Amino acid sequence: GGLTQSYLQNTTSHTRWSGLDAGINYQLGFKSNKDRLLTMSYKYDKSPNSNDNLIDVLNRYNYAVPSLHQTNATGTREQTFQVDYVHPMKKINIEGGLKAILRKNYSDFENVDLDTVNHVYINDPRSDNTYNYQQNVYSFYNTYQLNLKDWGFKAGLRIENTDVNANFVTEGTPLAQNYTNVIPSVSIQRKFKGWSVNFGFTNRIQRPDISQVNPFVDSLNSKFISTGNPNLRPVLSHAFELNYSKFSNGYINLGISYSFANNTIQNVTKLLDTVTYTTYQNVGS
Repeated sequence: GGLTQSYLQNTTSHTRWSGLDAGINYQLGFKSNKDRLLTMSYKYDKSPNSNDNLIDVLNRYNYAVPSLHQTNATGTREQTFQVDYVHPMKKINIEGGLKAILRKNYSDFENVDLDTVNHVYINDPRSDNTYNYQQNVYSFYNTYQLNLKDWGFKAGLRIENTDVNANFVTEGTPLAQNYTNVIPSVSIQRKFKGWSVNFGFTNRIQRPDISQVNPFVDSLNSKFISTGNPNLRPVLSHAFELNYSKFSNGYINLGISYSFANNTIQNVTKLLDTVTYTTYQNVGS
């Protein structure tokens, strides 16, 4: 029935987003076959952001958390280079291509606490977080499509190499990863009079994002501590699809799909004494 703690918190936030996208494509045709094409593409993306939070804590009663001033300058730069080639033959269509995606993320987060005695802000290095994160993905693909009277077959293979170099400055933890994934795909189509059935199989890859691998320990609240896991691996899922299409007297499309993965990234929380620790692990199925 008695008051144990109280405070008034006033937060003022300023956030700025900006972005730039630019791209150029060049396509070359061939006189011998109008469906034979060579395409070259380049794309550039840039999105710098900034955030400023002023958190004032007023009218305190038995509450020790100081007033805060937080700033964060963050952004992403990405370049994509791609070359695709299509070579049709009498019954077989051949495609191949190369692709490189160069991604860079950066962040500089600073937290300062208000010294109520001297009325100045003092940096709290425990809550600072500065990092540079570079992820480059290089891939090659090749597909073959065979068309018969009532049947269509398509099979392909994509090889992806991922190279990660990161420097988590605040934690003093460099990160270097390199892994290669082989991703097959198969599609079979059977045509009937007015309808068709298509079966497909492929793999899909999902890479951990920077917030999940960042080893920065967020201990601003001493009872709830969270951190990323630099040892996370990409998630590889297997997907099957079966589709039915009817295109006479209207159009109907029905499909069913099933996918599974055995190393999905999950939030894992454990309780030690009275402190809750949260991180990420490849433990999902």
